[in-house]
Amino acid sequence: MSTYISAENLGHSFHDQWLFKNVSIGINRGRRVALVGINGAGKTTLLKLLAGSLKPTEGKVAQMRDLNLGYLEQDPHFKGAVTISDYIFHADDVQQQLIRKYEELLENDPDNSKAIEQVMEEMSGG
Repeated sequence: MSTYISAENLGHSFHDQWLFKNVSIGINRGRRVALVGINGAGKTTLLKLLAGSLKPTEGKVAQMRDLNLGYLEQDPHFKGAVTISDYIFHADDVQQQLIRKYEELLENDPDNSKAIEQVMEEMSGG
């Protein structure tokens, strides 16, 4: 089983106060993980460390090569995007745009099988 992301002996402190120490975790392909704890326990900090948006005070985080890891902040700022969907699909990624077009066709014009088939062909690289 492939490990997508792992952390070894992870510790983080704020203003000389340790939030947590000696945390080791591995997230493998196909696994679902829940992070549960009381407010202030360090759940958001741990996620930021795993996502690489924050450097740990001690320990290390490693992720599988070519892993495209996304992290949606607890209080996101969408930089001009109006909805979450707009934010997700704003990229210049052609495949993302095709997925969006496909979903919009299914929602707004589900009987247009010709257009749906054309988008599906484009998504598969045809």
